[in-house]
Amino acid sequence: MESSLDTTKGIRRRELLVAGAGAGLALAGPVNYVALARDRRLPLAREGKFAHGVASGLPSPRAITLWTRLGGIDRSSRLRLEVAEDKHFHRLVANRLVTAKEKRDFTVHARIGGLKPGHEYHYRFQTKQKHSRVGRFRTLPPPDSKQKLRIGFYSCQSYEAGFYTPHAALAREKDLDLVLCLGDYIYEHHYYPGPDARKDKTGKNHDGDVQTLAEYRQKYRLHQTDPHLQDLHAAYPFVSVWDDH
Repeated sequence: MESSLDTTKGIRRRELLVAGAGAGLALAGPVNYVALARDRRLPLAREGKFAHGVASGLPSPRAITLWTRLGGIDRSSRLRLEVAEDKHFHRLVANRLVTAKEKRDFTVHARIGGLKPGHEYHYRFQTKQKHSRVGRFRTLPPPDSKQKLRIGFYSCQSYEAGFYTPHAALAREKDLDLVLCLGDYIYEHHYYPGPDARKDKTGKNHDGDVQTLAEYRQKYRLHQTDPHLQDLHAAYPFVSVWDDH
């Protein structure tokens, strides 16, 4: 596999990675200006809860996608998103309003561009009275850079099988560029018995078996309450492989 990446049509590993990281962006449809105008009329959320942390993903040399979920609200609302070059947010590079949409389970996916290649940034989300934890990310080096990328990776995380202590260790690494999830971010069925504290009661029958969109959202929300997984998401951008066993 290593040699095939080096020789197939002259594609370098860095180019393959960057192409894969941006692949999801090609799925975006045309801009819906009516929806954008409607979002601008939404109120800024007063409180809400950031119980599922923050995350970054799809890194490129000049852009990143930032995520959070706002709980404790019952209608689509706006949040403030800040991105800065320092952890104290004195040197802001982005300050915008984003929308936690009810039809998307009150999640936010915001693409931030105009960033410097190979540069570290910090970000946070805010309502009128609450704020999320602070996350950080590093953009990828320029396409012509020969700088090596340091990638942490893992696969097959089962919430009910045990605790995410490997995630905690990976989050404490100091010099990673990104984390690669090689598949099975969740399992849609009950597979692995584990500690009583990790019982998965998602799904219609409360047995961890999910099939509908609402049940899958339950499953993701359960995983994303884990503090070690939240630490890892806040520490590094994710690139995920779409894999199901």
